[in-house]
Amino acid sequence: MHHLFDDDGKIHQRLNSGVARAIKIAAVKEPYLPREVYGFLKDLPLYHCETIGGRKYFFCHAGIKVDAPLDRQPKTYLIDHKNLLGFYRDYSGNAVIVVGHKSPKKISAKVPRLFANATEKLDLSKPVKVPGKNIVMLDTHAKEGGRLPCVDILSGEVWQSDNTVDSILFVCAGNTCRSPMAKYIMRHLLDQKDLSGKVIVDSAGCGTRGGRNMSKDARNVLDEERIPRDAHVSKPFTPEDYDKFKCIIALDEYVLRKAKRIAKGDPEKKIRLFTDADGYRFIVEDPWGTGDYRKAYKEIRIGCSSLINELFG
Repeated sequence: MHHLFDDDGKIHQRLNSGVARAIKIAAVKEPYLPREVYGFLKDLPLYHCETIGGRKYFFCHAGIKVDAPLDRQPKTYLIDHKNLLGFYRDYSGNAVIVVGHKSPKKISAKVPRLFANATEKLDLSKPVKVPGKNIVMLDTHAKEGGRLPCVDILSGEVWQSDNTVDSILFVCAGNTCRSPMAKYIMRHLLDQKDLSGKVIVDSAGCGTRGGRNMSKDARNVLDEERIPRDAHVSKPFTPEDYDKFKCIIALDEYVLRKAKRIAKGDPEKKIRLFTDADGYRFIVEDPWGTGDYRKAYKEIRIGCSSLINELFG
């Protein structure tokens, strides 16, 4: 993409895409965030407006109400647009609206004609300017496996992180012992091999509603082994997780069967047990019942090491 905007001045100011986001979390409390982080996010403005080279740029999360002045935009439109498709279809203003919230791919699927008259074939996995409209779309769904972007809004130049090599989800029953241990062990081992930036690693439970902390005994074992960790909060395994992750490791046979039921099958053969260095499948017994967290740690480490060798040689 070249020349996203008509600008008659030689302006070299660059705005990082992070400035463009009015984060939805400002309106939705996330109890698992540290208080100071939540407070910082909550206090961020819902939009930012700046004039550069005589042109106005309006940065927000979701979009604007097209028949309302920019300085009187309803909060609900900025955060979670009530008529998002109408915004893309009907906006014809001179100000450049820079948004996140939905990826170009998702919007193009709902409004096919939006990109139909483009003079060049646009890569909708990257930030793009909507042809014929002063709308720039930044969201590339980095959280779901896309590539994190940074955009020069004047030149249209885009920088993106490397493609994710893989994404791994560990699943146990309650997501308080085995799967969070596996998450942190795997992240630690990947970091030792300089692979942490190329692999998304997370955990979930197929028998929980979520909201619980990691068990104290599991935390203690990780701390004793000097495995870095953060403030884990349990969450349920969902069908959406099946779509997002390339490799899903179930910690025992029961979890394997239940995860497949939740995912409504396993058509892509993603869900599996750990294997050892010789390729033999094995389970990790739940230390919540056995009380042996150190044994669980050793087995999980073997499985993670074997998985890294399998995926990355």
